[in-house]
Amino acid sequence: MNMVQRVGEKVIQLRNAIYGVKHPKRILDFLIKERKLAKLLCCSVGEVKFYLKELDESGLIRMLESEVKKYNFPLGTMLTPLRAPILYTVVRALKPLVIVETGS
Repeated sequence: MNMVQRVGEKVIQLRNAIYGVKHPKRILDFLIKERKLAKLLCCSVGEVKFYLKELDESGLIRMLESEVKKYNFPLGTMLTPLRAPILYTVVRALKPLVIVETGS
């Protein structure tokens, strides 16, 4: 990891820490979500955290946030940054052979 990447990572960590101070309930909800997902999917919290980290590192959530703002998607859709991590984790944990997206 080069210097620019390390600085960028520290900026993201700082931004997340500030968000956590401003919105402690959301941080608690996120931690509870990890435990609930693990229980629902019959896997460990560590596995859920691994999938969430994998998704975060992919950059998909940042792209979704950009698209949500760009096209003014309603926050209740399944591909918003609030729901996409849950979908991603469910699919990664259950490892289905086929996934069918039916629209709304």
